[in-house]
Amino acid sequence: MHYVFLILNWGFGGLFMLTGLVSVLKDPLPGFILIVIGAFLLPPIRNFIYSKTNKSISVKQRSVILVVLIILLGHFAGEAEKRRADELAQQQAAEKLAALTAEFNEGREAVFSIINKAMAEKDYDKAITFTDYFLPVNDPDITALSRKAKTAKQTADLLAKIKTTKSSDHNQLKDIYSQLSVLHPSNATYKSKVTYHTNKSIAAAKKRKQEEARKKQLEMQFSAWDGSHIALERHIKKNMNDPDSYEHVETGYWDRGDHLVVSTTFRGRNAYGGMVKNTLKAKVTLDGKIIEVFQ
Repeated sequence: MHYVFLILNWGFGGLFMLTGLVSVLKDPLPGFILIVIGAFLLPPIRNFIYSKTNKSISVKQRSVILVVLIILLGHFAGEAEKRRADELAQQQAAEKLAALTAEFNEGREAVFSIINKAMAEKDYDKAITFTDYFLPVNDPDITALSRKAKTAKQTADLLAKIKTTKSSDHNQLKDIYSQLSVLHPSNATYKSKVTYHTNKSIAAAKKRKQEEARKKQLEMQFSAWDGSHIALERHIKKNMNDPDSYEHVETGYWDRGDHLVVSTTFRGRNAYGGMVKNTLKAKVTLDGKIIEVFQ
């Protein structure tokens, strides 16, 4: 077994040492760790260290140190690989940019002709495709045309959206004209439209709030149980021959703006003890107070 370990130490030690010497110039840190691992495994070097320090390292200690060194090797080798990949990507990007720049310079006149024609025909997608392709060249004319094409495209899309938006949808129209104002800050029409639809939106919201409050106020006049008008039912019972015989049938109302007309149909015993149906109407305020009662 001793000779087996000795052979393995010589074999792996020599392999690590040679690999480290080959790679140390290319990747100094991983190469250095490989040399250290190789030196740690080779018996002559271990014996030399023992002769100088008079200290030996047990097999268990050597195993732990080797594991630590191999982990460090993996880490630094990964970092080196990542660095090489980044350098390669940068080199490829530079080569691609150089080729693109050469292509642009050679066909500059044709490129601008295609873009300008697309803009004239309002084919903004085509103009954007061409300008985006050559944007990496960082030519100021291409950059300006790119902004112009994208602004024109956004403007056309927003104007088309206005045509499909209901004129009463002031919130949506306000948002659209706000975007147009950002794209065209000097356009007074867009600014005035923003103000107009903002005011309309505020007015509509206020009206909705008032309508909701009014609806709630009206609903409070009626019983949630059977829909009867609370004040009118109270009035009917007060004036009935036999209030305990009161039976509600149905209640409806007409909204007259500043007041309601409420109609209630009910049953009750008359003076002769018979159950009869009757209908009574009343004019009531918006907060439920009876103004006038009539048949």
